[in-house]
Amino acid sequence: MNINLDLTPIILDLIAKYGYIVAASFIFGFFVAILIALYFFKNPTKLQKLIATILLFLVKIGFKIQKTYIKLDIEGRVNDFIYNLRPLVYGYEPIGIKIKWVDSNDAETSFFDENCLVLVMRDSGLQNKNFVRAAMVTVAKTVLPKTRRYLSKSQAESVDLYIGKKLFEKEKPQVVDYFFEEFFDKKITGRDSIGDLVEKYNIMDKAGVFFPVFIQELNFLGEKVFYQKRTDDIIKDVNYLIDFLKNYAVRELGTTTTPLVYQGRYCRCGIVIIGRTVNIESGKKKLYTDYIGKLLNQKIENYYIISPDKKENIEFVNQVIPCLSNLQEYRRMSYIALVNKNGKFVSAKTHLVVLRSEDIMRYYDADYQKGYIENSEVVNLEEGEKN
Repeated sequence: MNINLDLTPIILDLIAKYGYIVAASFIFGFFVAILIALYFFKNPTKLQKLIATILLFLVKIGFKIQKTYIKLDIEGRVNDFIYNLRPLVYGYEPIGIKIKWVDSNDAETSFFDENCLVLVMRDSGLQNKNFVRAAMVTVAKTVLPKTRRYLSKSQAESVDLYIGKKLFEKEKPQVVDYFFEEFFDKKITGRDSIGDLVEKYNIMDKAGVFFPVFIQELNFLGEKVFYQKRTDDIIKDVNYLIDFLKNYAVRELGTTTTPLVYQGRYCRCGIVIIGRTVNIESGKKKLYTDYIGKLLNQKIENYYIISPDKKENIEFVNQVIPCLSNLQEYRRMSYIALVNKNGKFVSAKTHLVVLRSEDIMRYYDADYQKGYIENSEVVNLEEGEKN
């Protein structure tokens, strides 16, 4: 039996009834695809992580691409964390990483190539170990590269350990136990100073001042001191800065006994809290401008304006800042901080503005070309004399 079925009328009828839905779906899908492409173009580390996730699925169903998955997983997660530090620390320029596998008989090394850190590694056979090793090398090589040469070994290693811990907690929580058991504990065993410093960083971080204030100050320090040997004065300055910020982090709201200004030889910063409702409602801008003016006369260089993250507080801060001369706004951000209120730590939405003086004291070797420094006050690190 021959059946001649003409589908044309049926297709035309479907198009007439539902063609607009198909067309709308196509247009919608097209624009969604463009938005996705733009997102990954602006966030290439997210694409690395997505590809790594797809490769992990392929590995689980039998594809022999284990090393490719491990490589992209490490690169995507570590790069994503490193690049996300940029909004937290002014002047920080993130450097991405690439993994290059070598055979078991070849040497492991690392080097910089076109603003990228290349890690030449042997596959240990343990993904957690691979990830931890790669991440810790990256932190040590790319975070505070100018500053760490002036820090003590304990200071530098404690900063690396704490940032590494933050990286693992955010990007790959399943490696945290391995990090503490096989890496962290071995680093601090018999070295109480490192453990004490890490604990102080944790206290700072809960108050929201580890990256935006402490790491920011260390980054500024790397711009102020250069081409010099490590000195005890710098190390002491950083230790005092750590204690200053730790004490701020645990201060009770409203107290006036905790110092809010640190005036070291190399680090000079002040925390200015704009939070009292009575001052804001009465518009007492002069109260704050006069106070900051006095700090400027004392050669305080960096100012951290902290206020509740509320519309009226931010508007008042925005009225105060234009009244301040010789200060440049570097960055602002909002975050959740734990604050001490009547002996209990509670969450508080917080707003931070970083201001910096135009008159920065810099320290350099007397034999280094003086023309390298322009429009700033220069001091000989050994003699403390103005040049």
